[in-house]
Amino acid sequence: MSEVLRGQVSEVRLLKETWGILRVCAGSDDTESVVTGHPLGVFPGDTVEVYGIWVAHPQHGRQFRAKSIRTVVPADVAGAIAWLSSDRFRGIGRKRALAMVEHWGVPQIWQVLEETPEMLAEIAGVTVGLAQEFGEAYRKHAVSREDDVLLRGWGLTDNQIVKVKKAFEEDPRGVVEALKQNPYRLIDIVRGFGFLRADRVAIRMGLPRTAPARLAAALCHILGEAEEQGHCYVPVATLLQAGMKLCCGDASVDAFVPVLDDLLEEGRVVQRGLRIYRRELLEDEDDVIVCVSEWIR
Repeated sequence: MSEVLRGQVSEVRLLKETWGILRVCAGSDDTESVVTGHPLGVFPGDTVEVYGIWVAHPQHGRQFRAKSIRTVVPADVAGAIAWLSSDRFRGIGRKRALAMVEHWGVPQIWQVLEETPEMLAEIAGVTVGLAQEFGEAYRKHAVSREDDVLLRGWGLTDNQIVKVKKAFEEDPRGVVEALKQNPYRLIDIVRGFGFLRADRVAIRMGLPRTAPARLAAALCHILGEAEEQGHCYVPVATLLQAGMKLCCGDASVDAFVPVLDDLLEEGRVVQRGLRIYRRELLEDEDDVIVCVSEWIR
């Protein structure tokens, strides 16, 4: 019979594709429990409700095997805590940021910071002078606060936010709306972002798991992985099956077919017979063939 484990996440570790472990502090004594499952969209500091069963692992002991993991704290609250505890506000830290958000809530905390920052002295360890400093720091960064809080809530760091904003500075939609359309653009913008990290952001922001942008990114990721393993192409059937597996079965093989057709029409991938290539790789391969042919002559 399923049970519910509720607590705060202290660690998230992906071990294999989308599967991994969480460490969750739960109960009145904050006992740390090991949870296994699919933690996409979950970050350290989140409060989660995990539905599953307790099992005894022969090597690692008692664990909670998750059937589903749900983040309880909304992204805007998580983002507010992350934003307030960032380098913009020296002296707040995560503990005080959490206390502020719990005390006033979102969006009321922004009103306090802007209009009556001295009220922050109600938080333990915050003097009136320090509260005024926090108010000044807030006013300095208030213009970009809304976007920063959302991006922080989706799991981006300050350095990553700077890069993303620069990439979208000419986009009339703005950085947040542009990313909502296709968060997988992060793969090309932020160094170190692969499909799995971008997928965590996408799920965090509420993108449907069957969104064409997600399925297209999965197919491109599989082709890239194949290249790293020394393969120039992936057979159509293998590619579609791998896409379904990478997305944890959220979309059927048939759902990937029109997405692949769009990629072919856009020229991002090329099909020859039953083989699918990334366009750039196929062009490089064709250039090599031409060079070798001319050299032989």
